[in-house]
Amino acid sequence: MKFTLLSAAAAAIAFASSEHDGKRLIRLSADHSEWMTDAQVADLALRDVGFLDDTDGEWTRVFELGAARQAKQNTPHGRTLQETTVYPTVATYPKLVRGVNAKVQTADLKRTLESFVNKFANRLYNSTEGAQSCGWIYDQVVELAATVVTNPNVKVTVRQFTHPWGQYS
Repeated sequence: MKFTLLSAAAAAIAFASSEHDGKRLIRLSADHSEWMTDAQVADLALRDVGFLDDTDGEWTRVFELGAARQAKQNTPHGRTLQETTVYPTVATYPKLVRGVNAKVQTADLKRTLESFVNKFANRLYNSTEGAQSCGWIYDQVVELAATVVTNPNVKVTVRQFTHPWGQYS
């Protein structure tokens, strides 16, 4: 885990902004950020201190969008998700869900997770192994969807969503 954090920190450092002498803007909490050197970021990772790299301002924009959305929901014309979405009051396929739940075994889940972790030790978002790991997960889900769902009225679709960093969801 620490190796992964150090790898992430090293990757972040590689893209350091020259405008701040190679320092990264590290968000330590919602209201506290500091410009830090690569050694300081590595130290945070070694000490398991949670942080976000906000050098490019992406997280700041996410927080601003969240605040704007919250403000809109609190206006007379704004609606919350609960007000606009009708949720079912009863399960549509309770028999199917009970059947699938009955087949879930902790040992199988553990074996699958161990296989995944052993095959793909480095799943960093921009690594080759990371791209291969999402392919492995996709294949597992496609296989599961094809073999588990036996009800002809239930259609399962598995799709890949691309991202700019080379992996997909």
